Amino acid sequence: MLSQKNLNENCDQVNSSDSGCDLCTTENDDFKIPKMSIRWSSILTKVLTSTFNDNTQNEQDEQNREALINEIECFIASKYPDAKLSVFGSSTNGFALKNSDIDICMIFEKDPNGDKRDLVLWAHSLKVITNLIESKKELMH
Repeated sequence: MLSQKNLNENCDQVNSSDSGCDLCTTENDDFKIPKMSIRWSSILTKVLTSTFNDNTQNEQDEQNREALINEIECFIASKYPDAKLSVFGSSTNGFALKNSDIDICMIFEKDPNGDKRDLVLWAHSLKVITNLIESKKELMH
């Protein structure tokens, strides 16, 4: 672990204090993080930018995701007319990556808790949705 003396030796600022400067460390309850050099900042920026560019969805990925969501909505509407689906998470906030999941909440307007649902039909519906998603996996990657 770096001592405060080592941090001060690496400091670009003239500092007469033995405790270091605010530019050199970020305090946390358990440890201090040394200031990142311009070189390492540049390397980290390149790695993060490359990772983002390699994993971000393109227009076709977004269209495929939308098409899958629409198919699920159509299937659910045909089986459960009072069901409402809400997509949330990274699919709606712009942070979805190529391999991100799709978060979907389903609420029954006439039966919010789902207490009165036919469990056999419900299990079959989940199986159909799973098969639909599996059949689209190639498009989603």
